[in-house]
Amino acid sequence: MDVVSDFKRTIEKNTANSMNILNKVYKKKEINSRKEFIREINKYYTGLRVLFQYTSGEEKQVQLLNNILLNMCSLLNCVIIGDIRLIYFLYRNTIESFLRYISQDYAMKNLEDLFACIDNGSSGIEKNILTKYKSQIKYIYSEACKYIHTDINKVPENINNMKRFNTYVKRNLKEELKYFRRLSILIISILKIKYPEKYMCLKANAKAYIDDIIPLEKRTEYQDILDEKNKQDRKY
Repeated sequence: MDVVSDFKRTIEKNTANSMNILNKVYKKKEINSRKEFIREINKYYTGLRVLFQYTSGEEKQVQLLNNILLNMCSLLNCVIIGDIRLIYFLYRNTIESFLRYISQDYAMKNLEDLFACIDNGSSGIEKNILTKYKSQIKYIYSEACKYIHTDINKVPENINNMKRFNTYVKRNLKEELKYFRRLSILIISILKIKYPEKYMCLKANAKAYIDDIIPLEKRTEYQDILDEKNKQDRKY
């Protein structure tokens, strides 16, 4: 009995089965059912790409911002196949890239210190708003980590092969879409606050686009920060 040959036949058979399943899955995928999510990815990708052109910095910072954009491209694929684990991995990776960008610390492993960079050095209304944003982005990060670090409540039962996986994948990604919107809005809002001079360099149509994709609440909070700074400037 040739054991090696048996192993090779088993591998080839399993590979053929996997290819057959994948071919069926991708032919059946209805991209239109994900149109809203795809639209939101494109909407915020465009906004972030415009903003990143003015807030880049040194080479390592540029790489981090490019990584965030790359994550959005990868997210398109994950949304189509409904792979929620990879979706949350991309959310977590995006947050870590963003934190390293604003902290300019590319090696720190203490996450609390990285998150602290969001509201460090701020005061008054700006401090209060950035602290709120920090709390919101930390919540999304903690939700993503439940999938990355295997929270037992997030592990589906009896999903241990490709056939079962492709019958399990979520058809409804409302929760994941909600987190994507919140994360994108938070990144843009924090960048506007922390780098006001660079934001003011945007062309009028670019600012108009950014304002259009940001909720009124966030635009109002940004204006409150500007008003407080203007009052302080008039005192001197």
